[in-house]
Amino acid sequence: MSRSSKILLLLSSGEIFEAEGFDSVSKWFTAKVLRWLIFSIIFSLLPLGLDYLMALSRSKSPSGSIWADVIGRGELCLIAVTLSAVGAGEMYGTQLKGERLSVILGGASLINTMLGVALYVMMKSAADTPSAYILFSIIIFFSTLVVATSCIAASETKGV
Repeated sequence: MSRSSKILLLLSSGEIFEAEGFDSVSKWFTAKVLRWLIFSIIFSLLPLGLDYLMALSRSKSPSGSIWADVIGRGELCLIAVTLSAVGAGEMYGTQLKGERLSVILGGASLINTMLGVALYVMMKSAADTPSAYILFSIIIFFSTLVVATSCIAASETKGV
């Protein structure tokens, strides 16, 4: 086997994962990111999903919009801040392949965290939640989803 087709990965448990070619690495990598998406993202959204179902079962929405009732109090911002912190924490102390990638992902995580906290405070202190706040919380959440998942992926591909 040629040296270029053999890949060694040091896992967080201290084990060395030896991959023969790209297929085994992509399967392992896909499994890692899928575990992150299922257990971190989907499980963190379950309370909002149940709240949405409860809002659907009510005859009238207090604000006139089910989405405003479900995410209008800043809950999505809190989830985004938490996911951003977890993603940045996965990168902390790891030696990534490129320092530039670490700076970009770390900076994006910090920006998402600051924006999420600021928006949460504004939403909690507002008497009536403007629809722009709800839109911004959705944008921050999806931005955090991309950045945090990238952090998880980058933390597992260090030194590859």
